[in-house]
Amino acid sequence: MDTMSMNNSCIMRIPPLYSTVRVNTMKIGIHQAKERMEILLSEQYKAKENKKPEVSLHWCLKDVLVLTGSGPHEKEPFPTEIYVDKKCGKSVLRGADIYSVGILGSNRWFAEGSNVSVYMDLEGKCRLGWKRPYDKRKLFLGNGVITISRDSLFKTKLKKKQPEMGVLMTAGVWNHPKLYGIVEDWGFPQNLPSIICTHVLNPQPGEVILDLCAAPGGKTTHIATLTRDQARVVAVDDCSRRLQELKENAKKLNLKSIEPNLADAVKLVDKIPVSLNVPENGFDRILLDAPCSGYGQRPLFHSFNEKPKCNSAFPPLQRRLFRTAVHLLKPGGTLVYSTCTLNKDENEGIVLWALEEFPELHLTEQDPHMGKRGDASYGLEMVQKFDPTDFCTRHVNNGGSLKINCLNDLNAETVDHWDRPSTLSVDSDTIGFFIAKFFKSG
Repeated sequence: MDTMSMNNSCIMRIPPLYSTVRVNTMKIGIHQAKERMEILLSEQYKAKENKKPEVSLHWCLKDVLVLTGSGPHEKEPFPTEIYVDKKCGKSVLRGADIYSVGILGSNRWFAEGSNVSVYMDLEGKCRLGWKRPYDKRKLFLGNGVITISRDSLFKTKLKKKQPEMGVLMTAGVWNHPKLYGIVEDWGFPQNLPSIICTHVLNPQPGEVILDLCAAPGGKTTHIATLTRDQARVVAVDDCSRRLQELKENAKKLNLKSIEPNLADAVKLVDKIPVSLNVPENGFDRILLDAPCSGYGQRPLFHSFNEKPKCNSAFPPLQRRLFRTAVHLLKPGGTLVYSTCTLNKDENEGIVLWALEEFPELHLTEQDPHMGKRGDASYGLEMVQKFDPTDFCTRHVNNGGSLKINCLNDLNAETVDHWDRPSTLSVDSDTIGFFIAKFFKSG
């Protein structure tokens, strides 16, 4: 058995040390939001062993709260083990509690109120209802209190009832606050590069703006907030469930300027639904936060080589979406392209293709520009990149589309010891992200 410890990790395996919350400045001022957040965390951390994270204002972005976490912390495991899958485990590493739907099994019977230790199944071999010690590779996430008995838990699952709270995390190996569901109408938990992306778009009141792959609405609602709800914000997505999430997020934040549309963005080149009500000359600004392989997300627990066919499918889709964006953008308009991957084929590769394919497009400077610049030898110095692997000695640039080693070996039996570089800050200890900003002449 290999019970891996979080103090033996590459940077992609661990969560960023910082959590960021974008404040709905139409509802509350940033200083009042800070005070409110501190009160909420004081209440939340009454039931936790770790120290409450420090809350501060971002040095540049006037609508962002920064919550500084800590870790890894050494915790003594309890005898009762709870097993969760990777999706649930990654959320726990960023501060979430565990709903009953996320629990796969346990090593023994447990009663409601029992102290438990939570482990992530790294191999995907723990089956629902597991009731013996799990001897495959697993990752210790921390300790908590289970709020439902084993018998009730699996009766709920079998009857497909509404999921209940499963484990309240009291002592995570990585100390991050639970944010989703506690800020509601005045804030939105969001990764810093995603917040920067919308500031780079720089939407203005009175404009008509298109968010081409909009759901679940983090950037869409930010666009509406930055324009003080005084622009037309057309949001397109082809997934009805995710579009419903967007509508709910807009409602929570009391935003009226967002126009959700269920449509396949790729097909908008040929046929535009009347409901989009596209301006005669095109949209003033377009955000294309494209579907991607996601190899910038943190924590990351699958390797680039696991899904080669899936990875190669993204650039063709991204090019088709890009054609739609250029088609719908007015002359003189602004287009921002972004991804949450480190794969150059989906980032620099798309930009170089676009500049050759559409001579009317020109890269332009970004403000704010907190990430590193692109390769000037290819004319890409104006793109913005957030690449946490720059701070990881296990990552080696082999000149290909991705740095190798960690991204190709995230399930290795052994990993190097994690020593946090002192140069990391809220602006660099982020997920991997890519932003390119274009101006359309005409």
